[in-house]
Amino acid sequence: MRELGPGDPDNSKKPEDAFQEADNLTHEDMPMGDPKVEKNFVEPWYGIDFDGTLSMYYGFKGPGHTGDPIPRMVTRVKQWIAAGMKVKIFTARISVPDQRQEAETAIREWCLRHIGKELEITNIKDIGMVVLYDDRCKQVETNTGRLLNV
Repeated sequence: MRELGPGDPDNSKKPEDAFQEADNLTHEDMPMGDPKVEKNFVEPWYGIDFDGTLSMYYGFKGPGHTGDPIPRMVTRVKQWIAAGMKVKIFTARISVPDQRQEAETAIREWCLRHIGKELEITNIKDIGMVVLYDDRCKQVETNTGRLLNV
């Protein structure tokens, strides 16, 4: 068996430590070892799901309906922004073409009201995304397929 190298996962860390580390990341901490990122710089960003993660969600009620803010996540997003990090709303809500404009308008207005500024809205993951906060995701340990925090 080979020894772990600098790019290998540290299996001694607990999953909750990894979540805490992600909460405390700064631009200097963001992984930039990918040659595609270094050659064609893509600004690093944090992704946050809207329904059920940033905004209360009790089932789909139309593209223009938004729930009350989830205070813990709103505070976290405001802290990231204050620290100079780029934050994007990452949501499937805008994936339906004939509902996209109504959904984007509702989310932008919600962000202005509860975060104090509009955030970019996307449903596309790119190489700049550092971390995604989402109520439907399962974290998988890099290069192992092992589920974390199960």
